[in-house]
Amino acid sequence: MFNIDKFIADSVTFRPVSMFAADIEANKEVLTREIRGKKVCVIGGAGSIGSSFIKAVLRFEPKSVVVVDLNENGLAELVRDVRSTEGLYVPDEFRCYTLNFADPIFTRIFREEKGFDIVANFSAHKHVRSEKDKYSVQALIENNDIKAKKLMDLLCECPPKHFFCVSTDKAANPVNIMGAINYMLDDEKGFKAFLTDGAIELSNDDTERMFRHIAMGRRNWLHIGSHMAAQNVAFMYSLYESCRLNNINFGKYLNDILTRMMKGDTNYMAMLPCNYVAQEHEDELKVKECA
Repeated sequence: MFNIDKFIADSVTFRPVSMFAADIEANKEVLTREIRGKKVCVIGGAGSIGSSFIKAVLRFEPKSVVVVDLNENGLAELVRDVRSTEGLYVPDEFRCYTLNFADPIFTRIFREEKGFDIVANFSAHKHVRSEKDKYSVQALIENNDIKAKKLMDLLCECPPKHFFCVSTDKAANPVNIMGAINYMLDDEKGFKAFLTDGAIELSNDDTERMFRHIAMGRRNWLHIGSHMAAQNVAFMYSLYESCRLNNINFGKYLNDILTRMMKGDTNYMAMLPCNYVAQEHEDELKVKECA
């Protein structure tokens, strides 16, 4: 039988265990104390992040789980997934509702439950296609701000002990100073790298553009032949783009460095495109003399 988890571990992530496994194990007692026997509400739980969160929480045996999402098919798939996962604890009260979290029915559910111990909101619009389209912007503001504010007001009636809300300020490109600063703080180390290395550009626009044609042809790379072939192609792409960035003729560059290596040159740092200086070889000089 095909084991999807083993396939992902062996061929996708190349990790036999989750990268969070050690952290979860180190905090297992705290997580058990805070989740076991508690009431959990997950908003936007049918998505990839929300469903992964639910499966992680179920391992610590909560008393009940209420899932709210507008994706009816996604909720049905979530239920099938958790109930078919061998060894995964599923409480008797595992309820899914096809609702918007701003719906009056959700308000009734919340008040009848007298709140939840843990509330996680994954419902933010995180992939807005065009910030210039007025309806996309309107939907973003409605969901990420107005409805989120109503949710916060509702939670104030019976505050949960733990609350998590997925980041909403990066739902669109950072077109304002607050969004831009927050974006930079999330990757402060990367943004400061140019201060310590003069070869690093302040903007990575050129690098982003390099990956466009690779991303657009992603499906073609599925038929490349083998994993080793894919690694070789990726290496050649990187080398080609490095040459292009440094205004080096790729064909002449390859001919030069291969000739050097065949003659025993092991100064590989000097052969990197960023350090490269072309050399004339004896055979080339002879051709010029003959000409």
